[in-house]
Amino acid sequence: MIRLLLMNKVVSFIAHFFDRRIYVFIVLFVALFAFDMLAISQTWYFYYKWIDIPVHFFGGFFLGGLFFYIVFSNPKSKKFLKIPRTPRNVFTTTVLLVLLTGGAWEVIEFVLGRTVMSPAYVPDTILDLVAGTLGGYFFYLLYKKIRELVRAELMQ
Repeated sequence: MIRLLLMNKVVSFIAHFFDRRIYVFIVLFVALFAFDMLAISQTWYFYYKWIDIPVHFFGGFFLGGLFFYIVFSNPKSKKFLKIPRTPRNVFTTTVLLVLLTGGAWEVIEFVLGRTVMSPAYVPDTILDLVAGTLGGYFFYLLYKKIRELVRAELMQ
């Protein structure tokens, strides 16, 4: 009963604070989480070492988009935060926040026991952070390219 009440409060908050675009990010993160759980249960990360990198890259890309949406596109949070949409602010939001979130994720994984201390731990963690941050950076580059195309279209 308490779980249902809590879930109802969370859904109510999301519906009140965010517009419909938030559901795109929820679906993307649920799909990525489901893939991660499947990869863990099927030991894909053990047999296919390379599969870890695309997961972190797409996670960083999705996070970059989510942070962009929250800071610059969602009317309520945009009004609250009042951060101008300059290329520097967009870069900082999409890349630095992705890096910080990736670092927090790596700490959570370690605390929960999903990773173990070994000689490969530090290089693997650094590679995970780089892949996620590159995903956020790729989102920024995509945003920048779309912005250039829109401006060029408006100039014609």
